[in-house]
Amino acid sequence: MRRLSLALVMVLAAAGAAHAGEWGIGFRTAAQTIAAEGGEDNALHLSGGGIQVRWRWSPRWSLELTAEGLVHESEGGAYTRRMDPGTLAIRYHLTPYRRWDWYLLFGVGGTHTEVTYRKADGQTMVVETAEEAHAHFGAGLERRWRRLGLGAELRFVGLSRDDEQLDEGVAPSSVIPADESGAQLNLALTYYF
Repeated sequence: MRRLSLALVMVLAAAGAAHAGEWGIGFRTAAQTIAAEGGEDNALHLSGGGIQVRWRWSPRWSLELTAEGLVHESEGGAYTRRMDPGTLAIRYHLTPYRRWDWYLLFGVGGTHTEVTYRKADGQTMVVETAEEAHAHFGAGLERRWRRLGLGAELRFVGLSRDDEQLDEGVAPSSVIPADESGAQLNLALTYYF
């Protein structure tokens, strides 16, 4: 996952050097609710944040690379789920270069997920990890003040794990569902240069 993120940053930097566009870097908060397919009654509510790099190469089109950390901890700390997604999204701006910039987005990426179960005395019982692919589709609105932008997004999220790709001798996760979906709300502050 880290190699993919580094490769994407290098591709974006090379593209930016070849074509001058508008760059942005920012911080975001995130709240996500996901549930296993058909298991909406067991939904998890995760929260966290991350960083984003944006490159707008034309009035209507831009790319965004994000790295986030999201955590859900049950009451008493017996169950903790940590997700570290990295996403590359393409955004289509409906109202380019206006103060209120509406856009649609589609993104794909990978998520490293770790689930920890603890005993009542706080000792770790089980730790399981999984690598998942994810897709995002959503819409956002950003208010611009010259170089500063404050925005909100609603994304629909789908996560999937391919257990057939596991190395021989590695058992698939028994606590991380193979397919999940949900929604994510982001608030972001971006500086453009």
